[in-house]
Amino acid sequence: EDDLGEAAGGEAESLLHSGDKGGGDHPRGFYVSKLLVVCVCLFFGLFTTYALRVCISVAVASSSKRPAPSPAPAPTPPPSVDGEQGGLAGVSMYDEFHWDGTTKGMVLSAFFWGYMVTQVPAGLLSKRFGGSNVLGVSAACASLFTLLTPVSASNLPLLIAARVAVGLCSGCAFPSTLSILGRWVPQQERSTCVGFVFAGSYLGTVVTIPASAFLLQSLGWRSIFFAFGAWGLLWVSSLALLVTADPSQHPGMHASELNRIQANLPPQDDAPKAVPWGNIFRSTACWALFVGHTCNNWGLYLMLTQMPSYLATVLGFDLENAGLVGAFPYVAQFLFSVGGGFVADWLIDTGALSRTNTRKVFMVLGLLIPAVTLLLCGYQKDRFTAVVLVTFSVGSSGLCNSGFIANYLEVSKDLGGVILSAGNTFATLPGIFAPALAGHILDQHKCSPDNVEGCRLAFLESFRLAFAVYGFGAVFYAVFATSERVLQNDPPEYKEGE
Repeated sequence: EDDLGEAAGGEAESLLHSGDKGGGDHPRGFYVSKLLVVCVCLFFGLFTTYALRVCISVAVASSSKRPAPSPAPAPTPPPSVDGEQGGLAGVSMYDEFHWDGTTKGMVLSAFFWGYMVTQVPAGLLSKRFGGSNVLGVSAACASLFTLLTPVSASNLPLLIAARVAVGLCSGCAFPSTLSILGRWVPQQERSTCVGFVFAGSYLGTVVTIPASAFLLQSLGWRSIFFAFGAWGLLWVSSLALLVTADPSQHPGMHASELNRIQANLPPQDDAPKAVPWGNIFRSTACWALFVGHTCNNWGLYLMLTQMPSYLATVLGFDLENAGLVGAFPYVAQFLFSVGGGFVADWLIDTGALSRTNTRKVFMVLGLLIPAVTLLLCGYQKDRFTAVVLVTFSVGSSGLCNSGFIANYLEVSKDLGGVILSAGNTFATLPGIFAPALAGHILDQHKCSPDNVEGCRLAFLESFRLAFAVYGFGAVFYAVFATSERVLQNDPPEYKEGE
């Protein structure tokens, strides 16, 4: 492989050139790399996916001071912004509808019921119809169902159905994104590009949590869904203009950049073939990906859905400040993800570590650091120390993007999206069970604004469980993971399927 300087030089050379765009080996004139454009657009695509996923975590958060329930439930009045209970400004869904922890956990987990279903179909559809088409249609539908969420909120079954629908559509995002990256990103730049694009999900969380808290306090929780649903539709329009499933299809692509990309991609076979599921599920390398991915997501989804409530009930932040403080861990996660991608590529390019050992080091660190810091957080009563520990716990998990995420692209030459979709199916189970179980534990400990110690003990129990799950994932991945291609896809075997 090229050394780091040569790789960086080649990448930089493709970004900007002087002269007008014309024939020859290099574009003449101001030319922006189409790979850069695609990566930035996909970055904001995962930003949008997570915004649609995360916004409800603030909308349903428990407040530190919950209004007393009315003697008899009254019909929900029309929304306004006058700051009264009817206007819902400053009042969450949890407080307005007088939910308990179990109900809130069920609402939070509903997204993942749908999200799990479309993982494998999305990978297959992306391979057949192109990742950009699948990503665009699914994101548009997810945005529309988000816009419909406030309309269904007063009816619990309808609300759950709306969130399941958002999950069904959002489940296509990661497999279709990885399918696009697999056709666009040269091998020597994959850790960097994958780390950058997938960091969009972290920035989406960083922006969405405080923005949702501000909207909740200013305009009421309904405005959260209206704002992010509209943003999703706006992003879909940019995707249609800027991204194609394959670099050869991009109308603005210069021949020199296309040649550079295609020269550094593994051969792609577009002939329709049956997916060798038997080979995939017999592979210990694939199971290392599935287990590591799932264990990583247990802690992530626990904090993603419960952090606003933890900050409000245990640490005593009001919802608006909880939204601001809750963004810190995801800023750290973004930095760990992008920085980890650069370091991982450097370690591989310089030969300091093999590709397999690089993946293992980043994955194990991305699981064990969150495990230890989250467990310590459960015993901590000091507000500042607890925030620092939560920030490191969530932030350091960004190292996993240079572990299992990049590893998905390496175990097979053209099945990365399909294998990721299978892994994401398993890894969605924590999204269903972690928030639901956390809500049940909160009820078991009688967590309420008047029983802070019960809330603290409940979260400690949830953090202990996360510690055990993280630890198991780190050991399993360290033992069985590899960056060697384990699914060769020999045509006769692949055509037969499994």
